[in-house]
Amino acid sequence: MIRTIVSNSYLMRAFICLILLLSARAHAQTVTIDSLYILAEKNYPLIKRADLIRQTETYNIANLSKGYLPQVNVAAQATYQSDVTSVPLANTGIEPLSKDQYKAYADVSLRIYDGGAINAQKNVQRFTAALETANLQKDLYQLKERVNQMFFGALLLQTQIEQTNILINQLAETKARADSAVKNGAAFKSDADQLQSEILIQRQRIYNLQAGLTAYLQMLEAFTGEQINSVAMLVKPADRNIWLIEENNRPELQVFEQVNKLYDTQIEFLKSKVKPNLSLFAQGGYSKPGLNLLKNQFDWFYLAGIRLNWNFSAVYTLKNERRLLQINQQDNNVQRETFLFNNHLTRIQQDNEKNKTDRLIASDEEIIRLKESIRQAAKAKYDNGVITLNDYIKEINAVSQAKLNLELHKIQSLFNQYNRQFTIGN
Repeated sequence: MIRTIVSNSYLMRAFICLILLLSARAHAQTVTIDSLYILAEKNYPLIKRADLIRQTETYNIANLSKGYLPQVNVAAQATYQSDVTSVPLANTGIEPLSKDQYKAYADVSLRIYDGGAINAQKNVQRFTAALETANLQKDLYQLKERVNQMFFGALLLQTQIEQTNILINQLAETKARADSAVKNGAAFKSDADQLQSEILIQRQRIYNLQAGLTAYLQMLEAFTGEQINSVAMLVKPADRNIWLIEENNRPELQVFEQVNKLYDTQIEFLKSKVKPNLSLFAQGGYSKPGLNLLKNQFDWFYLAGIRLNWNFSAVYTLKNERRLLQINQQDNNVQRETFLFNNHLTRIQQDNEKNKTDRLIASDEEIIRLKESIRQAAKAKYDNGVITLNDYIKEINAVSQAKLNLELHKIQSLFNQYNRQFTIGN
């Protein structure tokens, strides 16, 4: 029978290791998923487009507003013509016009009424910018799904490492008792060697898990632009009871809405094209001849008035152009319905996954209770020489695996929650 003797020196070493572990964790870098969301969005190159979209909108609207300012046009011309106007009366004393004629003038016009064309064009620019911003937000939102995958992948590996370390500590405790028993002649050295071998196997497992964890952390580093230590502690998120939330706030819906608004604005702009334009104008210059065609010499001139322009030909295509925009709106609505349909299917799958994970977690807790009871019984049997060490190690591993399954299912449940949150845009 192996005696359960643990030396004072072993207790002291275990206590010191525990203090060092807690101290290292206290100073370890902690990483939360919400902080990763913020850092990933700030670091993603596409975020720079937000300011570019705002600047483009500002400049385009400013340029359109200048359409209300006086429009100035300066021109000059010199011509030689084959014939000129003449007066077929003798002895009139009127000098015939020269065949070479010259004119330099400035034309100024001021828009009074344009049928709302400029305002409609401004609205087109505003909704174009709003649509580009909505598309940008949609693209940036996709980052959250990628962060979810990397974060929870790393969290799964971190949890496996933690549970494996707990198993190693249990094996080390058993080995310490075996070492004491070997010294007292109550056990074979092969028992201690077998435990040491199992500890080394579990440490190898940690090496593999740590390599995978480091790869995930490096990907998160590249994504966020922030250095993340290889010993960083990923903070397990709190449960978020969002399964009763049905309101869909996905940014794609904003894109569909902005597209429809843009089409509405373009239809309003089409209407303005068939309305008249009214403006004041003035023209002044220096020419030969001047306004008095009977005076064949250089002279100053000016004229002013009001001008009406009405392009009736725009009516020809108005109906078809408006119909095309309405068809585009209908197509956009079909795409929106398709997105909502697929989104609903995804939520059904996630609800089923949640129900499955909840049942697994409930059964995990009962399995752990039973496995722990079996392990304790196996320990007593091993201490009394009824079963072999290998049988006892199997029960230790079984308890460890049951606890690991519980932790993994809990993380899977959190992952499901965050995926559901991503799906509904909450």
